[in-house]
Amino acid sequence: GPEIRIISPAQDNLWFGGPVRIEVQATDPSGVKQLTINSSVVTPVSGTYSANLTLTEGAHTINIGATDNANNSSSASRRVNIDLTPPVLVTHLPSDGDTVDKNVTIQATLRDAGSGIAADSIRMQVKGVGVTPQIQASGQDYLVTYAQTFTAGELVEVNITASDKVGKVL
Repeated sequence: GPEIRIISPAQDNLWFGGPVRIEVQATDPSGVKQLTINSSVVTPVSGTYSANLTLTEGAHTINIGATDNANNSSSASRRVNIDLTPPVLVTHLPSDGDTVDKNVTIQATLRDAGSGIAADSIRMQVKGVGVTPQIQASGQDYLVTYAQTFTAGELVEVNITASDKVGKVL
């Protein structure tokens, strides 16, 4: 059957945060009469087919089939993962509005069940100033911890941001 070459995605099990760019070439000495992507007949341009596939969240297999002019067939596939959901803040201490002692340890647990948190994207600001928290990975969770001394009765704003490995932001 025809030779199928998957140009993109370049390898199995890559993560995508939206449509997947598929690029496929099918060649055969007798000529290629039909090319399919996930059972849909497509029309290659100059031997190459490319398009953006919109897939739902989760794991998918993209199936490619080709038939030559002598009715010989071949197939190939590529596995991809789709993550459409941003990370979430699971827990945080102290809670919003809490009155605490002057020595406070701020803790937050971040989670992304899809592609995972990009650890280098985690940022914390305390009173509008960037600080360097301790960051500890535990499975799909990241525990973010920062200790600081405050003035009694002081109102303190804490902001934590992070993104997952496909760029979805908390």
